[in-house]
Formats: sequence, structure tokens, C-alpha cells
Amino acid sequence: MTETDDAIARAAQIIDQHAFRQENPSVALARRQQIALRKARDVLSFAAAERGDLVSALALAHEQIDTLFAMYALKDQAFRPTETELWPEIERRAELLRRHGRAPK
Repeated sequence: MTETDDAIARAAQIIDQHAFRQENPSVALARRQQIALRKARDVLSFAAAERGDLVSALALAHEQIDTLFAMYALKDQAFRPTETELWPEIERRAELLRRHGRAPK
């Protein structure tokens, strides 16, 4: 089961909690499970599609910040990006990119 399938199953259980209470559901409960799964898939498919765009935008922003830091470091030899208050957030975004298969450059 993929991460997306797991998210859909959890969302379906939230949508219709009563349909998923029995291990061997009746025909009516099985139908309710199918409806809940379809609703969850419809809702989450849009989010999954948007996630790709957001990760791409984050990767581009990360590259732009890296370029700006490099330009600033050329002007000020004492500048250390790792000593700025921005560094923890830069590392967090880099980790998010790695988690989604887009290692920062």
C-alpha cells in the first residue's frame, strides 16, 4: 500500500466511520465503504496534484535563496549563511525537498 493509498483509506474512515467498524461488512456497509473511498480519492487527488506544483515552486525558491546567499558572500567575505537566523528554515525546506525526491542543488 502506497502512502497515497494509506491516506485515502484513513480519509475514507473519517468520512464514514460506521462503514468500517466490521471486518466482514454487509452488502450495504461495503457499498458505504466504496462511496467513502471514492469521496476520499476525489478530495485527495486534487491535493496530490497540487503537491507536485508546490514542491517544484519550493525547489525553485530554494535555488534562488542559494543564489542570493552566494552573491552576498562574494560581496561580504565575513558572511556565513549557516550563522544567520534563516539557516534552520533553509535546512527544513531542504529536508522537505529530499523527502519528496527533489534533493536541493
